[in-house]
Amino acid sequence: MKLMKRIFLSIPLTFFLLGCDASNSAPQPEIESVASAPILDEAGILSMSGLKPVKKYELEDGHGFYMQESPDASIEFRTSPDRINLSLRTFPESEFKEKNDMAKNIVSKLAAVITGTDGKLIDGALSGEVKTGKTVINGLPVNVSVAENSLLVTISK
Repeated sequence: MKLMKRIFLSIPLTFFLLGCDASNSAPQPEIESVASAPILDEAGILSMSGLKPVKKYELEDGHGFYMQESPDASIEFRTSPDRINLSLRTFPESEFKEKNDMAKNIVSKLAAVITGTDGKLIDGALSGEVKTGKTVINGLPVNVSVAENSLLVTISK
């Protein structure tokens, strides 16, 4: 009887000491390093990024700004549902490398300000390190879509 009592008491004690976390304990790659709180309002994003829009355009459910044209780096503030879209469209020709890099840097800077992170999401998405689909960054639902010469990042509010 004493043996059964010891076994009965040792099983919960073992789980307590070892932990019984059922979550996936495999290390997950770190997409972003948190640097500050997310900024989701238009004025704050434009101010903190230090970037000046080139052109404003209207959308059915909001508006957007080209931060650079040809190749395109843009930000959209949409309301149905409430979200921010970051878009990058580059050119495949080598003579556009410098302008493509400038556009990528603009979108990276916007992503960093909005998510309150180091902005590596954009590089990770373009390199394939960050898979297409939904993720959470600094508490924000983020969806990444990558196609040839284009990237769309949707940040839900």
